[in-house]
Amino acid sequence: MPAKSAPEVRFDFVSDDDLRESLESDYRELCACMRAKAWKAAHVLAGSIVEALLLDWLLANGVKQHKSKDVETLVLSDLVNACESNKLIAERPGHLSQVIRSYRNLIHPGRVLRLQEKADSRGATVARTLVEMLVDEISKTKAEKYGMTAEQLLHKLVGDPQSIAYIAHLLKDVKEAEKSKLLLQLIPDRDAEFISQSRTSEGGKLGALVRYADVRYALRECFRIVFDGSDEKTKRAAVANYVKILREDTSYNRAWYEETFFMAADLAYCEENERRMVLDHLFSRIDDFATPPARMYTGIHEYLTMENWSAFFASAYANRSDEEWRTLMSRTIQLMPNEIRVKVLVWKRAEDRKVEEAAAADDIPF
Repeated sequence: MPAKSAPEVRFDFVSDDDLRESLESDYRELCACMRAKAWKAAHVLAGSIVEALLLDWLLANGVKQHKSKDVETLVLSDLVNACESNKLIAERPGHLSQVIRSYRNLIHPGRVLRLQEKADSRGATVARTLVEMLVDEISKTKAEKYGMTAEQLLHKLVGDPQSIAYIAHLLKDVKEAEKSKLLLQLIPDRDAEFISQSRTSEGGKLGALVRYADVRYALRECFRIVFDGSDEKTKRAAVANYVKILREDTSYNRAWYEETFFMAADLAYCEENERRMVLDHLFSRIDDFATPPARMYTGIHEYLTMENWSAFFASAYANRSDEEWRTLMSRTIQLMPNEIRVKVLVWKRAEDRKVEEAAAADDIPF
């Protein structure tokens, strides 16, 4: 009888990237062994995964020693005992771990137990089931106790883009390190993947394009919610990442990133010399053939002075036919210091008259 296919098992509750990738790799190999009826190998892999899960769970809960021993030196049986004595795992998974411990003896040729134990499909299935139970239990407990990981949040958002409506609630208990990972790595990387997928023949289908658009909107909005809810150190790191892209990356990647994730208000979190560089770039971009989105300039009023306001408004005025740009200009004028606002309004009235006169001249019949 062929082994049943394994359910989807996600290790996204594990924060350490290397450990998570190792666990995912081992679990894929475990499933492959089940399909190939390599029962002994399946037992050994399951035991290895359980060991890593329990050790990581102990360390995550601040348990560094058990019975005067460093937890990182404990064998599987002691790891189970340590988790049980600290009430970190339920009793049933603890007892099931006894099955794993028994079969781990298969890798010790010198033990008499080797002669008494036989690897078979039933035992291997129990071993894999234990892995899945522990993953489910630790994942749920860790989320309740410490908040979701960055990977878990991203998985939720991509699988359910409408969750952006309440994502702020899910972020309340998320640690700062996880927010940093979302801003600096996970959200931009996943958005780039969706852009790439949308260009394939499969991704070009209407249904796929609609889904990509929904997910990309959710990713963009999530980035902003995470950024606004992060501490200053994380915000500065995110802005420094943009400045690095501006300095070193291609024009395509720079335009994609800033149009998706950057806002002028973020300039509050970079150094003065970098701020001047970014402002010069933002002013020049308004004149691009492909006009950047107005939202990218949200908060620009904080950085307009008597010396540079015309660099922004002269170009922005050319985009007045776009509703978002008209709204941005009106909002920016309202929020500017009074002495600058007066000059901008005088200039704008003069420009409006020129437009009206030109329109009137066009209406004169020949």
